[in-house]
Amino acid sequence: MSAFAGLASAGNNLIIDDVIHHPDILRTVVQALQGMPVLFVGIRLPLDVAERREQERGNRVRGGTRAQPFNS
Repeated sequence: MSAFAGLASAGNNLIIDDVIHHPDILRTVVQALQGMPVLFVGIRLPLDVAERREQERGNRVRGGTRAQPFNS
């Protein structure tokens, strides 16, 4: 995350596409980008829809969606 912060503080506009699946990771991101204009966009899907998308992508290990902590 410090690389993203460095790029942003150098004046670069960034779009960061990442899966933040734990509050500790979110805190790290927020701290690294503190003082910079940031917009977080969250997408939550029903598990069956997420699993279907996982299969359709073809480049995902099956079961990864179900194993995410937010599905507990």
